[in-house]
Amino acid sequence: MEMKPNIETSSSTECIALMPINLYETKLSIKQKLCQITKRAVDILAGLVGTIILIPLTISIYIAHKITKDEGPIFYNQYRIGKNGKPFKMYKYRTMVMNADEELEKYLSENEDMREEYNTYKKLKNDPRTTKLGKFLRRSSLDEMAQLVNVLKGEMSLVRKQTIFIKRKRRYGKLLYTHN
Repeated sequence: MEMKPNIETSSSTECIALMPINLYETKLSIKQKLCQITKRAVDILAGLVGTIILIPLTISIYIAHKITKDEGPIFYNQYRIGKNGKPFKMYKYRTMVMNADEELEKYLSENEDMREEYNTYKKLKNDPRTTKLGKFLRRSSLDEMAQLVNVLKGEMSLVRKQTIFIKRKRRYGKLLYTHN
């Protein structure tokens, strides 16, 4: 963002105000608008087909949760930053134990080398909080399938930049609002 003088004229005085101008914001051509419409249409079609597929997948995951005696919901919701800096609730199938944040804190306090790995990469290669079913869901990327609901709602797109964690919002600053 760059501050640019904006001159507003009133009946008796001339006033200069600084208005935020988004340097990345440009008028879209007809071709670009057509591409956006096509992209959204593909998202809606894929989202509809995908949510139909989600029904038996969700039932299967629910049964697997019951068989493995995994307590808690099968869905995990996390707020992320989407288009134009707008937060939305992203859906995933839960792959970790309940109270995973507390478990992580305890685990890292007891394991110095794992704390270094986590501080460096913000994840653990062999995260002990991941359930047996969760390992399978992650390996097969099935945990991401619930995001088709977000695609159908227009909060995400099949072809997109990575969503931003709310916790990491401060790192992006003003660039956050250009993340489309």
